[in-house]
Amino acid sequence: MLDRRLRILIAEKEYLIAIDAKEIVSSLLPCDVTVTTLHELQRQISESTWDLALIDIAGDPQTNRRNANMVLATGAGLVFLTGHTDLAPGVPGLDEWPVVIKPFTSASVLDAVFRSLSVVGKV
Repeated sequence: MLDRRLRILIAEKEYLIAIDAKEIVSSLLPCDVTVTTLHELQRQISESTWDLALIDIAGDPQTNRRNANMVLATGAGLVFLTGHTDLAPGVPGLDEWPVVIKPFTSASVLDAVFRSLSVVGKV
């Protein structure tokens, strides 16, 4: 299904959650995963190329849209991470991109990753 290693960026405000997501993704897919904070997201996006970014949902919609647009402008896929169950159906205005509710399972992360990669034509 995948003919090369994916480059995946995880931007999460909770380091342990990011490490958990990294472990799940890297144990199931051929990939190189980088973990960063939301504050460093812009720098990471500008310094490298990514196939996919998993980003934590911020407290305000404007920040979510800005973060999503940064990722999407590069052609990368996008997965949102959140503890807010009311956002499970999707982030308003960005509902084609999967949302994974924390705490997450390996299956929910993997499903979201493949759905996102499919949207951008990388699987």
